[in-house]
Amino acid sequence: MNLNISLLFFCRRPASIAIPNSRQIQQLQQPLNPRMLHMSQTHLHDRAASALSHSHLDGGAPSFQSGRPEFFPHLQVRGLEVPPSSKNKCFVQGVSFEVKGSEVLAIMSTSALEGKAILDALAGRNDAKAFQVILNGHSIPLNALKRRLVYVRSQSFLSPELNVAQTLTFYSHLRRPPKHSIKVTTSEQMGLLIEELGLTQVLSTRVGRLTTSELKRLSIACCLMSHADILLLDCPTVFMDIFDTFFLVEFLRGWASGGPAGMAGKMVILTLQPPTYEIFTMISRVLLVSGGRTMYSGKRRDMLPYFAAADYPCPAFKNPSDYYLDLVTLDDLSAEAMLESSQRIEQLSELFRRREEPLSDPPLPHLLIPKIGSASPLRQVFALFLRQMAYSQPSSLLNWLSQLLIATILSVIIGCIFWDVPSSDSQLLLNDRFGYHYTIMCLASWPLLIWLSMARCHGHDRAAVESDIKDGLYSRAVYIIVMLCCSIPASLIIWLGLVIPAYAMSGLYIQGPDTEAFYIYVVYTILYLICMQTLFITFGFLTPSRAWATLVSGLASAIVSLSSGIPFSLLLIPVYTILYLICMQTLFITFGFLTPSRAWATLVSGLASAIVSLSSVS
Repeated sequence: MNLNISLLFFCRRPASIAIPNSRQIQQLQQPLNPRMLHMSQTHLHDRAASALSHSHLDGGAPSFQSGRPEFFPHLQVRGLEVPPSSKNKCFVQGVSFEVKGSEVLAIMSTSALEGKAILDALAGRNDAKAFQVILNGHSIPLNALKRRLVYVRSQSFLSPELNVAQTLTFYSHLRRPPKHSIKVTTSEQMGLLIEELGLTQVLSTRVGRLTTSELKRLSIACCLMSHADILLLDCPTVFMDIFDTFFLVEFLRGWASGGPAGMAGKMVILTLQPPTYEIFTMISRVLLVSGGRTMYSGKRRDMLPYFAAADYPCPAFKNPSDYYLDLVTLDDLSAEAMLESSQRIEQLSELFRRREEPLSDPPLPHLLIPKIGSASPLRQVFALFLRQMAYSQPSSLLNWLSQLLIATILSVIIGCIFWDVPSSDSQLLLNDRFGYHYTIMCLASWPLLIWLSMARCHGHDRAAVESDIKDGLYSRAVYIIVMLCCSIPASLIIWLGLVIPAYAMSGLYIQGPDTEAFYIYVVYTILYLICMQTLFITFGFLTPSRAWATLVSGLASAIVSLSSGIPFSLLLIPVYTILYLICMQTLFITFGFLTPSRAWATLVSGLASAIVSLSSVS
């Protein structure tokens, strides 16, 4: 039975992962590869037997790094302090650890915020401070680390409209390898990551349709395009099953050891939920944290002997990661349990403080890890322009056609309302001409302005854009300029579709001796609408949500409309107008409940409004 379980565990893999050939298997040289279908029955039986004992955790068998020379990079962090803040209520005090090249450090904490706070401190995202940070034998400030590592956060922020291949290509333009790098080229690196992370079969799949495991692997691939030597991951295995988790941790261990390309070793630091026993054996070092204090920090194979010497041996057939994380977790089910667990945590914290072995002596100063390269402004513009104009098709084109169609329909409706104004008022003594211009520039354009502006600044990729800006891939100013340059030509055609049909149907252009009035009207109206759209987009980028952006834009539009020179008096508005508006609103709400989607409700409501408007003209 145990042998069958091991066979299933080692042979199953994500559906999108292809079986590697023999050459790749020989290059990887990893004893716990779940994709090796040719493993002998004797070896599988040994692996299954080892899963039921703790012999090689207790030092009986060599670890993954045994027999390998000490690789750079080498990182030591002493006395890391993370104070509590308004955004992060947890705190970390006096945490020390070290990681060497080809090693994987797992941070296991009783609260996910504690592990995240440590990673944020290394990535320079909070107000942390450390007594000493030594990298490759050089003492450096804590903030100097952030330019030499990549950070994969727990929640992936990638544009859902792009497919996998487009996403990788986009980030390959922005995440540049360090200068004077002699590693593989960008195209070779991309192909290697696609193959090793099992993304070959989903290259043409949109990001919004990927599974949790595929999305996380894609996020890692995008970060590794920078050829970084230090990789931070916050909860990379959340919502993954055991097989996807095994595959991902195995890849990270292989990447840290140099990978199939035979490159120098790297280091991986990740926060991890209590893993299974087999996954736990793939970790090189463990940092166990509870209440912001260190319960254990050191090699994974020394963890069991340490707690056994402290009179907390791991029971037989028990997962060590589960057992020891439960051991240092505060139990609040009852007052007695909370008191007992708090005393135990305090005891273990004090025990580690007394028995903590000093970190190894820093190595002789070696070359520092080079800073991760950043794209030049021209390359940023090129990458953003490529995403806006090429990678977002055909969805952007379809959205633009729908916006143009709605603008044209709205213009035709307005033209029917103001049909041939000079025939009924040849001297234009009435206010129909002013009413027409007010309708076009203040009333009919308002919903289109909100739609176009919010789609640009609060669209599906807003979270991805904010994440990229926070990572320093491009500046906000560059993004806004590129977005405006790409959107203004498309918006120009939409505004032409709004202003020309209605003006032609109104007949106002025939009042002058020539057609100069027509061109003046078009130019001034388009200029006004473009300026208002730019103003609304600015509000969209300055406000945190679509609701706030819409509210501020609506207030600005109301101020402009009320100060346009066409006053209205409430005494001139008949009572039946208010009743009419209430009835129309009730009708539109009814359509909203009867139709399956917002698009259908908008379409039906628009048709009903058009029918009412046309019947009022007749």
